[in-house]
Amino acid sequence: MKRTLIGRRGVLGVAGSFMLPAAAVRAQGAGVALVIGNSKYRKETTLPNVRRDAMEIARRFRGMGLATDLVEDADHDAMLRAIEKLGAAARGTNLAAFYFAGHGAHLDNRTYFVPSDADLGDPAVLRNLVDTNRVRGGLAPAQHRLLAFDCGRNHPADGWQQKEAS
Repeated sequence: MKRTLIGRRGVLGVAGSFMLPAAAVRAQGAGVALVIGNSKYRKETTLPNVRRDAMEIARRFRGMGLATDLVEDADHDAMLRAIEKLGAAARGTNLAAFYFAGHGAHLDNRTYFVPSDADLGDPAVLRNLVDTNRVRGGLAPAQHRLLAFDCGRNHPADGWQQKEAS
């Protein structure tokens, strides 16, 4: 018997289809979505699968009738602008969805997205990360919210502590 493995895009697609069928989204005034896929980092490891994953998730959101923005390899300012735009568009919508693929960081019980221009080897990196709570707050005006974070959660101090030790 041949085994078939389901990838994370398949899992997200199936999970999304159980949460709110596309026909229901369209019938209730649709909604908006933002997909951020950071694959190429200036100072961090490149993530080759992110570009493909982000494009696939954006395609699936569009298939659900969501007005979807796809932002790739976004620096700090571009991420903030896209999140702000999503928050403004989410007002009065039935569904606001957000998907992030790329590097993540975790510090003091908070999760952060790592923009493409961040340097985790710099102790001042926190000012250049994007707090996930910013996204949650921006989506609050929508009737329903879907947030998917496809990222590891490294401790940002690992980079600069290793640099100081060498």
